[in-house]
Amino acid sequence: MNGRNKILSNMILNNTRIKHKIKAETWLFILLVAVLAVLCLWAWRLGVFHDLDTLRGYVDRAGLWAPLVPISMHLLQILVPFIPGGVVLTAVVISFGPWRGFFVNYIGIVLGSTLAFALTRFFGRDFARSRISPEHWRKYFRWLDNEKLFRRMFLLLILLPFAPDDALCMLAGLSKMPAQQFLLVLCLAKIPVLLLYSLGMIGADALL
Repeated sequence: MNGRNKILSNMILNNTRIKHKIKAETWLFILLVAVLAVLCLWAWRLGVFHDLDTLRGYVDRAGLWAPLVPISMHLLQILVPFIPGGVVLTAVVISFGPWRGFFVNYIGIVLGSTLAFALTRFFGRDFARSRISPEHWRKYFRWLDNEKLFRRMFLLLILLPFAPDDALCMLAGLSKMPAQQFLLVLCLAKIPVLLLYSLGMIGADALL
């Protein structure tokens, strides 16, 4: 009887620890969203979402703190779909210059994509389904039936400049891909993509 009681006590203790861990992670997620929302609201009131001159003026005044707004925008677009990722990319390169803009975009996209992966892995299919367009869901979700195919296609598509990165990262969160492999592929693949984008902006600016 003592052995059974001990096993039962351990099970109850483990369940309690799991519940506390989930509760702590949930509150951490809520805190993160709140911080991002405040930063986004601040940026909105500054006018950086809709006025490039305002964004440039903010960059000139804020100095080292200026990258916080575009980085927070990269993060928040995972949760708020009305923030256009392509516009943020372009505005960052124009405002910060090609090389500094590359690093700002790189940090923001890597953090945002990692957030998409982590939130989906934590909250599951419903979270991803609510944020992936029906078109992308029908097109890419079936790849999860074949893990090898999904990992190969993820590596290929994440290298493309106009691929749906957020959707792909959320689907990776639903897959069995290890987090370490996801981060390695993401961090390496985004370097050439964003470099080409920044250099392309230089060429376009020269032509204009």
